[in-house]
Amino acid sequence: MKPDERIPPRTYSTIVMMIFSAVVAVAAWEALRRWPSPAGAQPSNPLNAIADRREIIQEIKITNAKLDRILAQLKSGTTRVVVELVEKTPASPPARQD
Repeated sequence: MKPDERIPPRTYSTIVMMIFSAVVAVAAWEALRRWPSPAGAQPSNPLNAIADRREIIQEIKITNAKLDRILAQLKSGTTRVVVELVEKTPASPPARQD
């Protein structure tokens, strides 16, 4: 290269940005490759699964008991529903802009 033929500074910044972009892309690719799957985060102990199922069944029984009490309350006729009419007030006209 002749001394008077110089590479413009813009070319250097373009090359640096291309290398930087390639490094970022490779880093992102590697990070995503190592990302654990959602199923991999689950415990694999089958005894824990049995305990979880028993807990879920217990919670369902509690919820069903609560719903039975609500149904009994509604069927007894002691619950009243009161609907009140709320009058709408007319909206104020938009303010004038002078």
